[in-house]
Amino acid sequence: MYEAQRSDGEEFNEFVDRVGPESLTEAIQDLALKPEFSMDSMKEFIDWEREGLYVMERGEGECAV
Repeated sequence: MYEAQRSDGEEFNEFVDRVGPESLTEAIQDLALKPEFSMDSMKEFIDWEREGLYVMERGEGECAV
């Protein structure tokens, strides 16, 4: 997407600022398929070296504090 739609001399970060994160998310949607939860796929929902199910949370990162 970057190679096909960037302006001449446009750096990647500038491209992302211009097209926005929503466009990028939409472009990679087929690459980000989550597995369906089942007993067979349960290991996909458990973080490495953890025992409980993974919980996706978005929030402030330590760099933003």
